[in-house]
Amino acid sequence: MMNKIWETIDQLMYKVSTKNGIPPMVEVTMEGTTKIAFESTPISLQGIIYLNEKDETRAEVQLHKAIKIAENKKTRLWLP
Repeated sequence: MMNKIWETIDQLMYKVSTKNGIPPMVEVTMEGTTKIAFESTPISLQGIIYLNEKDETRAEVQLHKAIKIAENKKTRLWLP
């Protein structure tokens, strides 16, 4: 069963896959002063997701107050 967030993400990914478009940009803001250096190892984050919000980044998907909860060995999308 999908909630409203999953339905929107599903629609965004459908738009990308059917029109050969660019996946939506995700803007991540870590909680507090936490910083994570860019690396090739995937990680899992937990936070508050905003879709199509109006702000200076204009990113379609925004994750605010994110915290790192795990380091993954395989690439995957995980949302609570």
